[in-house]
Amino acid sequence: MGKFWWGSSNNKQKVQWKSWTSMGVSKKDGGLSFRDLESFNKAMLAKQVWRVLNNPNSLVAQLLKQKYFKRGSILNSKKGTNSSLVWDPSVSELIDEGECRWKKEVLDQLFHEEDVEKICQIPLSKTGTQDKLMWGYTTNGCFTVRSAYYLQQSLVRQMKGECSSIVNGLIDWKHLWSLNVPMKIKLSVWKAAHNVLPTLQNLASKKIVDGDLCSICKREVESLLHVIWGCPAASDVWAMSNCPIHKWPIFFPDFRTLWFSLRSKLDVDSLQLVVIAATADRDLFLCSLTSTDAVPSNNRSDKGDIRWKKLEVRTLKANWDASVSTKLNRAGYGIIIRDEQGSIMLCVCASHKPIVKPVMAEGLALRRAMEVCVDLGLGRMVFEGDAQIIVQAVTSDEEISADYGVLVNDARSMLRTWTQWHVAFVHREANYAAHQLAKLALDYEYEKIWMEDGPMQVMLTVQLEQSM
Repeated sequence: MGKFWWGSSNNKQKVQWKSWTSMGVSKKDGGLSFRDLESFNKAMLAKQVWRVLNNPNSLVAQLLKQKYFKRGSILNSKKGTNSSLVWDPSVSELIDEGECRWKKEVLDQLFHEEDVEKICQIPLSKTGTQDKLMWGYTTNGCFTVRSAYYLQQSLVRQMKGECSSIVNGLIDWKHLWSLNVPMKIKLSVWKAAHNVLPTLQNLASKKIVDGDLCSICKREVESLLHVIWGCPAASDVWAMSNCPIHKWPIFFPDFRTLWFSLRSKLDVDSLQLVVIAATADRDLFLCSLTSTDAVPSNNRSDKGDIRWKKLEVRTLKANWDASVSTKLNRAGYGIIIRDEQGSIMLCVCASHKPIVKPVMAEGLALRRAMEVCVDLGLGRMVFEGDAQIIVQAVTSDEEISADYGVLVNDARSMLRTWTQWHVAFVHREANYAAHQLAKLALDYEYEKIWMEDGPMQVMLTVQLEQSM
């Protein structure tokens, strides 16, 4: 397969500049996502295990159970009969059902500190949602061979003790592959980032050529950066008056530093233009300089006049939002309820520790907003938030297998009970007061509630929105 990728002729193999293993790393981590057959086979086997766990009454599952794990689960089929408490505690013994929280004092006795923190991040249902298996390596909680494959690849790299290259810190690979340029140009940038282009310096290091002096300027070694940036032939291109980098400094220590500067200082259109020129696609480059349509823009469209808006008479609106802080190891959420005139009825700030994923924090914020409205007996409500994933999940009938599914099910349960409630998505600009409260919530250890009042900055926002 390496011969096919790098090429060969007359039974002579060309230079394989990069190992097949390193190219098997995912694109987002700096590889080309070529499949490693052993890891892929294990991922396929994991898929069969997942099927057995989720369909225990199927014929295949029953046959495997009779042969390999008669007295247990496929997950612990090799475990002995004398199991320790660490492996077999009843989950109900770890939960305080009255307060709907994990018993941290019990968890501390059974698990390591880092495991206790992860367990406490798992939300608990307040409506009796049935437990189910979730796959923690996809956003929706469903098993995929792709995610299992990359998990296996990461485990292999950890076992080999491979350290991540500095290239991963300087190059946003997902951004590179998203550029609106031909694939051959993206591959050229990828090769440049890994320094596997056939420059004279690289060829000389492989003993393929004797000299490494640049054949154009005949003054410096033909390194990758010299070809792209430092050679007078390249400098002439960058010096063109309508080139977006014509006044940039000449010196950069390496290509990765150069790319980081390009990525940081140029907009998407300009970056794509420079990439086309740097990969020596001269015709396309000259066309791009004279045509504004040569490289389509990725700029977001104008959203128009987006702001908080009043509702119809006798309908209240609850805006909710969440924020997370890795420094404080805490998630915060803010809730503001307003009447049909836009006047504040209630503001809530609260935090959750330890920190949870942003989507989980958004789910906690919506559930808490609904709980507050239940306590106040508010019948006609619209709940607005800027977390599109949560809004779409709550308003659909699709089963959610992700870890935030518990929160979604609790919200759905309250929506079924309170038939005049609705959940809607709004952009951040129309949810700014709740956003402010969510940021403030990070400073509060306990829940804080304002009745017909709120923090000063939130009051100013509300007054401004009322006047618009």
